[in-house]
Amino acid sequence: MDMNRAVSFAEWRRVLGEEGLPIGVKEQYQRGIGVYLGYLKATRQRASLATAKAYFDGKKFGDNFSPAEEEAAREAVRWFFRAEQAEQPV
Repeated sequence: MDMNRAVSFAEWRRVLGEEGLPIGVKEQYQRGIGVYLGYLKATRQRASLATAKAYFDGKKFGDNFSPAEEEAAREAVRWFFRAEQAEQPV
């Protein structure tokens, strides 16, 4: 997959809501994805694997997360990209 391919996934909340995940996990995913997308908006960047990697490698989330929450946020953003890919027509 192209690390720099811009991803547009406006329906991610709906898709997440339809996932068979526990409510607590969905809430963690919403928070993790929301903070990542907020960072992108503030820095005028697009969602891509490259910006996600830079976001987590550079610890751009600051003190917003404990180590456990950071790992949950990483998994949330991974889900975001996998789900976006699954939603694409074949």
